Amino acid sequence: KAVDELFIQSGSGGKIVAYTPAVMNELIKDHPEALSLLNSKKKINPVTKKLQAVAEIYNRGQMMSKN
Repeated sequence: KAVDELFIQSGSGGKIVAYTPAVMNELIKDHPEALSLLNSKKKINPVTKKLQAVAEIYNRGQMMSKN
């Protein structure tokens, strides 16, 4: 039986940890748009697509310059 195991990392030098909703919520707590999508009731299958969308939203904000 195949099992998907997901891992997440905060930044390029952050610790890699096993994915749980609680860990993900903690990592993106300061980004309301990404947090809203993660906690939405909208079904996006497989779950990896939802997590990729959340990461994309979160990272888009990190890449923007405030100059």
